[in-house]
Amino acid sequence: MLDKRAKETYYSTPPSPRWGHSAIYNPSDSSMVVFGGRDLDYFFNDLWVLDLKTLTWSPVSLSGDIPSPRQYHSATFIPTDNVMILFGGYSRDLYGEHRYNDLYSLDLSTYQWAQIEADGELPLGRDSHSAVYDATNNRIIMFGGIGEGWIHFDDFWEFNLGSSSWTKIFPLIVREAQSMVLIPTTQELVLWGGKQHPAIFYDDGYLVSFTGGGPGSQNGDVNCDGKIDLSDVVYLANYLFKGGPPPCSGK
Repeated sequence: MLDKRAKETYYSTPPSPRWGHSAIYNPSDSSMVVFGGRDLDYFFNDLWVLDLKTLTWSPVSLSGDIPSPRQYHSATFIPTDNVMILFGGYSRDLYGEHRYNDLYSLDLSTYQWAQIEADGELPLGRDSHSAVYDATNNRIIMFGGIGEGWIHFDDFWEFNLGSSSWTKIFPLIVREAQSMVLIPTTQELVLWGGKQHPAIFYDDGYLVSFTGGGPGSQNGDVNCDGKIDLSDVVYLANYLFKGGPPPCSGK
């Protein structure tokens, strides 16, 4: 249950109003770490920490190679190293729009930033993508988003944290702003929804597997009744949260 205090007030001054920021949970000190975003006039590259025990906000003084102001980037928590990995994002200034493909690591013990020099073919700059951490394989899996010229991507990439290298995995379907979660025990990703510019919205889902001899995808018809509708959402939720039968293997 949400603590009533969270609905009433914080015990300090919160960050300025914004959207397009990122947030991760840091279990080492039970806090939420928020980076960047924008309001109507400015893009931010500040960092704020919310102590979830006291509901106290604190701005953090940063050091190192601090990322430029941006929104719609991804932030992924790596528990083994107690770091946050930031990728991509969007900003705009007098010189035009900018979509980034840079990587930064934030040490959550010292709050020092360091830019990561990645090897291999790099993803094109993008924002509004999805990213999850795969602890089994020590990698970040990234999908989709928007690139320069409002190009929508259908590509999957993995960033190997051991070798600091990118590898393109395989394409799936063009979209942005979707949700994505990893099921670590089965090495499957579940994607749901999303959109294409300017006003194409999706209500389908995909089950993406990285096992069994190579990646494959399951159309949003997860119960294989020949239709994509609300029953697929119920079926998928039952599988993910209640131990129900897995999505079928038909196409």
